[in-house]
Amino acid sequence: MSKRFIEIEDKLSQAFIMSLGTKLPEPTAFDNLIYFIDQKSQKEEMQLDAEYVYSSIVDYINYLSKGEVNYGSR
Repeated sequence: MSKRFIEIEDKLSQAFIMSLGTKLPEPTAFDNLIYFIDQKSQKEEMQLDAEYVYSSIVDYINYLSKGEVNYGSR
């Protein structure tokens, strides 16, 4: 597991548990979300701060609505 993966995982965990007050998605779905954010941040050359990771959740939901559900995994 890469440092970037762990960094995104930590920020997403905070978003789901602390901000949304809900449990984490199933592991495969969570891994796909992490991979999506990692690829998106590299493409956009963005730093992985909490604001960027949180806002990427909406981008991922929009991405899923287009019918592409298996973006990647660990």
